[in-house]
Amino acid sequence: MDALYHKISQDPRHHKVRLLQRKPITVREFSRWRLGVKKLLDNDEYQDLIALLNMLGQAETVTEQQLNWFKLVVK
Repeated sequence: MDALYHKISQDPRHHKVRLLQRKPITVREFSRWRLGVKKLLDNDEYQDLIALLNMLGQAETVTEQQLNWFKLVVK
């Protein structure tokens, strides 16, 4: 992880990169979290995404945005 973090922090596309926490991990904290790509073909398929973006846009702070995001992801 250190090598990846260093690479990201040196990338000019990223600004003000900060390490928030460093600790040993014994168990995944977000075990259901999966990354992937989905092709959006049907308008109905991305209504949840539109609702999420609207909700995040209404948040007054970045912290509130992140909390709202995690509430939806961890559901």
